[in-house]
Amino acid sequence: MSTRALYTFKGDEGSFNVYKHHDGYPSGAAQTLKTAIDWFAWQLPRFEADEFAAAFCAAGKIGWVRTAKEIAEWAREHGPTSSTRAWVGGGVRLMPAGDPTAVALANCSDIEYRYEITVGTPLPKAIEGIARKKPVAPELLIRAFKGNWWDSKAEENEIFNGTFTRFHLWALKKDKVRVT
Repeated sequence: MSTRALYTFKGDEGSFNVYKHHDGYPSGAAQTLKTAIDWFAWQLPRFEADEFAAAFCAAGKIGWVRTAKEIAEWAREHGPTSSTRAWVGGGVRLMPAGDPTAVALANCSDIEYRYEITVGTPLPKAIEGIARKKPVAPELLIRAFKGNWWDSKAEENEIFNGTFTRFHLWALKKDKVRVT
């Protein structure tokens, strides 16, 4: 069964909710975010929540792809004339704007995880007490929640809050993913 998730991209211009029907467990979320960062989104420090949400949608459509060679392989297997083209639709879709918990309850109550993505300067605690002698560059920040949105009252627990770099490492360890 697929692990579904709701992702909320927050910025000065507003918040944008995206539903992903599969790979919503932490290491799957980290991989899709990494693909968005590496291939589709503006490079930091530029961050626009709507643009990053669009980059995430593109990354979510191609799933496991990480390299140019894999993109070419994906295009051959799922391109306009392939026999699997019909399976490429869906999977990632925009959700209404608004409070992510309310959006989840109304539109995608089958999710198991919820993520909030923004950009900012990590808190001193997040950089493990290192004294700041020079400004810290903005980083992608992730909050992850696990919960139940089936009932009329959402139950969610924060399971991670920190930088994307730390999230990626934490997620690989949590999901026991071997890096090759």
